[in-house]
Amino acid sequence: MKHAFRPFAAILCLMLLAGVPASAATKTLRLGTDQVRDFFTTVALREFADQVARETGGGVRIDVYDGGQLGQEKACIEQVQFGALDMAKTSLSPLSEFVPGLNVMSFPYLFRSMDHMWNVLLGDIGRELLDQAGEAQMVALCWLDSGSRNFYGKKPLRDLPDFAGLKIRVPESRIMMGMVDALGGHATPMPSNDVYSSLQTGVCDAAENTIPRYLDMSHQEIAPFLTIDMHNIVPETLLISRASWSALTPDEQGAMRKAAAALTGNTRGKLQSVEEEVLARLVKEFKVTVIRPDAAVIARLRRACQPIYDEYGGEYADIVGRIEAVK
Repeated sequence: MKHAFRPFAAILCLMLLAGVPASAATKTLRLGTDQVRDFFTTVALREFADQVARETGGGVRIDVYDGGQLGQEKACIEQVQFGALDMAKTSLSPLSEFVPGLNVMSFPYLFRSMDHMWNVLLGDIGRELLDQAGEAQMVALCWLDSGSRNFYGKKPLRDLPDFAGLKIRVPESRIMMGMVDALGGHATPMPSNDVYSSLQTGVCDAAENTIPRYLDMSHQEIAPFLTIDMHNIVPETLLISRASWSALTPDEQGAMRKAAAALTGNTRGKLQSVEEEVLARLVKEFKVTVIRPDAAVIARLRRACQPIYDEYGGEYADIVGRIEAVK
């Protein structure tokens, strides 16, 4: 793991020459996220890094690189998988390309509410899904709350007919692309950094993301109609490469898991207030039109997406049934 602990060998040599025990050396890990420095998840990641440093007595240091400095999510996942990057915070859509079992979390309108999702994630199903990252040489440490994903566009999206023919950006996920096609639009997958210019130039008519990210990426400037349909209530996760994880001592791994559990609580606890603050600002400062479809509209959208469940039913039928059975 020369990339993960580049400073380690030099520090170790100096300590040995000075007569300092090797166990006092600091292991430095790099953590990449594409979210900006003051975004609430990025703030929570720095708090996570601080806790790991405290819990390990300075033995493990985590440097957080925000704003996509180390690459967008898919690139960071690839680097973590092969050990070129130690850690990454990522959403599940790009991760499901590496861990196909996580695709189930992207099924549209799967979770009835945020509470339903957390009841699933904090139980046996959630632990089983995290463990699947091991198949791709990664360790998924915890779930992070990223809110719900909602549509927004340059015109109002109030009901199913409004989606007809629209070019809608989605992440590079077969289920997300299938959702847009099922709703009558044309799925346009692309990296998040390209969405602003694509909306601006007409490559896309609409997109979807979480409420804070909608503002964070300034998409309200060109797509001022926000439809809170909560088509995906999908968490994010924190990854560490298998090689970097194996290089930690059992005590250091324990400290990492303890801090990861606190990270879950920190992101979950802050999100609702963040979303309300963002919505208020979007309406007041940017004159965004917020559309809240009623239950009848949501039911029509869910029925339109049934072909996705039918197409992938054989592969995910069991886990979908288990999720739907959770209260």
